[in-house]
This record gives sequence, structure tokens and C-alpha cells, in this order.
Amino acid sequence: MQGDIIKTAIDLLYIVSCSLNDRNDKINKQIDYYELYKLSKSHSITALTLMCLKKQGIILPDELSKKWEKDLLLIATKSVAMDVERNKIISYLEANKIWHLPL
Repeated sequence: MQGDIIKTAIDLLYIVSCSLNDRNDKINKQIDYYELYKLSKSHSITALTLMCLKKQGIILPDELSKKWEKDLLLIATKSVAMDVERNKIISYLEANKIWHLPL
């Protein structure tokens, strides 16, 4: 069990590293993508992992692909909602001449 978690963690780091560093190294086809999904979800990097897998040209099982795509859509929706709220707050602060440092 412990060895499986370590292997999955190494696979996750390798996939993300290859993608972020624009390397097209061969990805181990023995990856347990279900465990990879669970691990990336527990670290809140499902969207990043999915984009990395797509960049590497890896085709996921249909059921798992739907879960990953759903997470990606949820993250994109949250990001847009946060941008809208941040813009409202910044507009209010600027309209009332309240000094602020947008982050």
C-alpha cells in the first residue's frame, strides 16, 4: 500500500514536471490513473494534472475523464466568480478613495 502511494506520487510529480518544463519524455504506461486522480484531487491540483496529461497526449478512461473534466469546469467557474467579486471590491474601494493594494 505505502509503495503504491509513493509510486503514484512520483508519477504525479513526473507528469507535472514534464509538462511545466516542456519535456516530451515518455510517460510510464503502467500509471494507475484512478489513484493519480485521487492524489491530485487531495492536493487540489486536478486541473493542473489534467492539463499536463492532455499536453502529453494521454487518453484517459471515459469515466475518469468525465470526473477530471468536471473538476476542471468547477475550478474555471470558481476562478471567474472570484475575478468578478474581486473587481467589485476594487471598484468600491476606488470609488470611495480607499487606498488598497490589489493582489
